[in-house]
Amino acid sequence: TSGTRMQEGLLALMQLPRIAVALNEHSKAGLAHIALVTDPTTGSAYGGFVNLADYIIAEPNALVGYSALRVLQEAEGQDLPAGSHTSESHLRNGLIDSVVTRPQLREHIGVLLGLLNNEDQRPANKENHSERQVHSPHGAWQQVQLSRHSKRPTASDLIDHMATSFIELHGDRSGIEDGAVRAGFASISGEAVVLIGQVRPNQTEVRSGWIRPAGFRKARRALLLATKFNIPVVALVDTAGARPDLEAEERGLGDAMARCLSTMLNVPAPTIAVITGEANSEAAVSMAAADRVLMLDNAVYEVIRPEDAASFLYQESHRAGEVAERLRITSHDCLRMGIVDGTIHEPGEGAHTSHEETAALIRRAVVRELGRLRRERPKHRLKARYDRYREIGSTRSKVRGTLERRLAHLVDRIETFTDSIRRRKSGRGDYRDYPDIPV
Repeated sequence: TSGTRMQEGLLALMQLPRIAVALNEHSKAGLAHIALVTDPTTGSAYGGFVNLADYIIAEPNALVGYSALRVLQEAEGQDLPAGSHTSESHLRNGLIDSVVTRPQLREHIGVLLGLLNNEDQRPANKENHSERQVHSPHGAWQQVQLSRHSKRPTASDLIDHMATSFIELHGDRSGIEDGAVRAGFASISGEAVVLIGQVRPNQTEVRSGWIRPAGFRKARRALLLATKFNIPVVALVDTAGARPDLEAEERGLGDAMARCLSTMLNVPAPTIAVITGEANSEAAVSMAAADRVLMLDNAVYEVIRPEDAASFLYQESHRAGEVAERLRITSHDCLRMGIVDGTIHEPGEGAHTSHEETAALIRRAVVRELGRLRRERPKHRLKARYDRYREIGSTRSKVRGTLERRLAHLVDRIETFTDSIRRRKSGRGDYRDYPDIPV
């Protein structure tokens, strides 16, 4: 379509709210709305029911956008850049979700509808046994380095091995696509889930994988779709944090992060988060506030990077190893504090030794927890989620809070004192980099 027919006048324009009202009722009923965009799609169709869809598919090289090509060229006063105002440019900017050739449309839409309708769902696993928790023998600083291993699997690697099908969402419809977050509908061992992954392309680079506001909004969009279709959520958490620059702040970083966290806590379907690498700061917790939180054995969960903490506390970043022990960031520390519910064993010397086996271990743990969560009533599950996050770190009283703080301070001083004695006796610190771990 090229938009509204002027021959019918204003009555043609009024078809736009007429269709929107019907689509609102359609959405309230929990039904899927998929838009297929062909060449051309402009005007009221694109500015109306196309962009109200849950998922937008376009054919290759289709003319896509609100304005007609001639109108845009007149407004710009020159020819448009090659490839602009097409389905491919809209995909790059996160305005549509996929570009699919016509022969592949039937299969693509069929898989998507199956996942949205939860047709792949298997009966809940009736087994109720717990796997034995085996904790990493490494110290905190060595685990930090393992979590940053240059060959550690990224969320993209794990998605490729875990999911038998994955229909990806792109963007938040605001014009920006953030590759630091992947999200979509997936099938894991027959379970239809909304799968969200925080992607760090280069585990050893501090700035790699910083999440922009668009990344949090993409994740929130996926969470809202999980709410609409009552599909469980699985989040793979591994991030250096939110992008700390002026552009991100002015695009609403704080708002995007807060709304992502709030939406995660309100999803009525079961939610599971798996910390797979280095989960840092509010960027991690905004996608990890789930019913069940699992953690790979050598993963770490940080309020701040140990190097940054050492710089703040001592103005000496080389004391990061010492600080790492005191920050309580390991999987065992998090399990002991009740922040995570279980740890997942890593193959060999760590997840970097086998991406496929690591993905299989995560998949097994996720399916087991999904089976347990499905047996709970939704109302009880939401109440348990609410209670869980209301109680974490709660002092409950002024006296108890004072005692806990003083005890923590005392333990901290004792650990510092014993560490200094050990270093004096050995003649050197024990917090060096480990040469066998490439970073």
